[in-house]
Amino acid sequence: MNRFIRRTVLLATAVVLFASNAWAAPNDLFLWRMCQRDKDNGDPAFGFCLPDRANPSLMLADNAKFGRFARQFAAVLAPKFHAPAETLGWSGWNLGLEYTLNKIPGGEQWDDALQGVERFKTEPEYSTTSKDGSAPTILQTAQFHARKGLPFSTELGFIISYLISSEMYLAGVEGKVAFVEGFTYVPDMALRMTYEHLFGAPDMDMDILNWDLSISKNFGLGGVVQLAPYTGYSLVYSIAAPHVVNPSFDAENNDRLLLLDKQSFAIHRWFIGVRLIGAYVCFTPEVTVTSENVYNFSFNLGADF
Repeated sequence: MNRFIRRTVLLATAVVLFASNAWAAPNDLFLWRMCQRDKDNGDPAFGFCLPDRANPSLMLADNAKFGRFARQFAAVLAPKFHAPAETLGWSGWNLGLEYTLNKIPGGEQWDDALQGVERFKTEPEYSTTSKDGSAPTILQTAQFHARKGLPFSTELGFIISYLISSEMYLAGVEGKVAFVEGFTYVPDMALRMTYEHLFGAPDMDMDILNWDLSISKNFGLGGVVQLAPYTGYSLVYSIAAPHVVNPSFDAENNDRLLLLDKQSFAIHRWFIGVRLIGAYVCFTPEVTVTSENVYNFSFNLGADF
């Protein structure tokens, strides 16, 4: 069993790392475009970055735009739940693969942030079309999630996530304690804390802390399938620390740097899902609503043993 677990973890990690290197990167970040624009033509989506007259080596940063993007990006990447409040028991394991469709609100912050969206169409030599592009409204993420039950209604877990069509992934750990569990007429309740760090993003570092409170109740269906609906609330605290970037594709400012401010913020999330388990196989669909107008539609396919 331990050999199977080790092989599964190594395989899932290898798949995520290989995918991050093998795919083209339209969803990677281009934060050099988070600048204040020349609006002479009446459209802020066009025009070159404005220089900082107080410091000729810099451009004017649009920190409000970057802040909107960072909050919504964290809402996309924040860990999903995919488990009822009950714990696995001291000898239990759960290994799962997760897939999420993340509905984002779009807007200029996403158009500028994603590498695959063409911008700055004022000069023909920098453009293949006559109009600026728009970011997709759906981003996809994949995740491997391993959980181990411990004594006293506690769990430890490991998470590795990948933003599809990018070179970015997150790795993290989690801890969970069920403070109400195992009563016949009382639902289970649990607290969980998760930490994740973003890798593969040269333009930015990001750390994500999550605390969530969940409530669930387990039911048997015909003695064959167990059904466990759950719901809860999550508080996410994230820090987005951008690096110094040089807008090398802006012919007017290729000798100037862009300095964006570090952002720290909180995000509120509400989630609902249901776990179905038969024999050792479990399937868990879930919906998450966030305070940043980002919606996560996800499922977990895994094994309990």
